[in-house]
Amino acid sequence: MQKAKFQSFFSSETIKIVARMNLSWRAIGVAIFCLILVACTTDAEEEFDAESVCPAEGMNAYGMPNRGTFIDERDGQEYKYTTIGNQVWMAQNLNYKTSYSMKHEGEYIDCSECGLWYNLGINLPKRDIIDSVCPLGWRVPTEKDWNELLNCIGSHTLVLRVLISEFYSDKYSGSNECGFNGIESGQILVPESKFKEPTYIRGGACWWTQTVTSPTDMIHMDFLPSNNTIEYTEYINRYFSTLRCIKN
Repeated sequence: MQKAKFQSFFSSETIKIVARMNLSWRAIGVAIFCLILVACTTDAEEEFDAESVCPAEGMNAYGMPNRGTFIDERDGQEYKYTTIGNQVWMAQNLNYKTSYSMKHEGEYIDCSECGLWYNLGINLPKRDIIDSVCPLGWRVPTEKDWNELLNCIGSHTLVLRVLISEFYSDKYSGSNECGFNGIESGQILVPESKFKEPTYIRGGACWWTQTVTSPTDMIHMDFLPSNNTIEYTEYINRYFSTLRCIKN
């Protein structure tokens, strides 16, 4: 969308200026450069009112402070949460150890904030894992939940700014204005052969949804700041991804 917006702006306004002013080629080049600069600056400075969308202070509809912590009673771990619009999200990736979770440590990622990677589709078509992996009172988000979150924030550019941590990766940082703390997690692919090592696939903040598309496939949400993309991706049940839970 950002690219289309830029192309439209460039094609109409540049032609009008050139035709009206009969500029030299050097002047035309300067004019084009200025238009590009204005277009890029406009997108970069897109405004966001965090106080109305995701205020840090005050109480939410659940009678909880808008931002705070809670305890997972299963293992005693403490998690941060944040309120965005009418939703309450975990502000950290789930870190509850199960038989279908794994840890990754590598040169590209600081796992202290990553939590664990989960294979929620390992037991499909049964949904027992999907329905029980989150702490009591929380659940795996649906596509509808994710869509509500995105629509509450606004454009892709804003989402990839205000929901992304200042420490997202070694190449990108967001403003994290909503306290969501999105960080680069990628996926882990487990090979069919037990004699091969799992492969870590770098790129994007990737979280499961609870959408099942086939006896072996599920959907997860991908934030890809490097190319200003947000997308749903279908993955087979040999992939492990991180998980954010949403309050019931």
